[in-house]
Amino acid sequence: MAGFKGRAENTIDSKGRVPVPAKMRRYLRPEARETFVVTQGVDQCIVLYPLDVWEGEIEPKLEKLDGFNAEQAMLSRRILMWTDEVSLDSQGRVSLPRDLMELVGLEPGDKAKMIGVLNRIEVWSLGAYAAYLNGSAHSVADLADRHMGASRSRLAGRRAIGTRTL
Repeated sequence: MAGFKGRAENTIDSKGRVPVPAKMRRYLRPEARETFVVTQGVDQCIVLYPLDVWEGEIEPKLEKLDGFNAEQAMLSRRILMWTDEVSLDSQGRVSLPRDLMELVGLEPGDKAKMIGVLNRIEVWSLGAYAAYLNGSAHSVADLADRHMGASRSRLAGRRAIGTRTL
């Protein structure tokens, strides 16, 4: 696992390049060859997958989709039509494809929010990220309860109060 985590804000330059934060670059494995696969995320963002993660985790999942099933074919098409490989330049930047930037509401000169999410880096416009956070109906504790089996009190490091049993 690449282990990306944290967040940063960086400005996209006039050529569509954005610096990948050093604290995130250090998690790139040699197998990635300083190359990312860039594509549309499931939310209003761009996703950067290290090449080794794309080839080892994402491509096999896409290959299992049934091209004769309309919904699965649409998913595959939607992801792959925006996909490109980009390499880090000597200054640690990647070039974001213009059409993909437009799709998620980013332009040269904009500040981009970069979020490390274990095996990928998400690149958001500040407005889209704020809207995503404000529109999220679920708290971290609620999501953890449903998907990780953790309770709010365990996440916070506190004992349960009330009738809830841990």
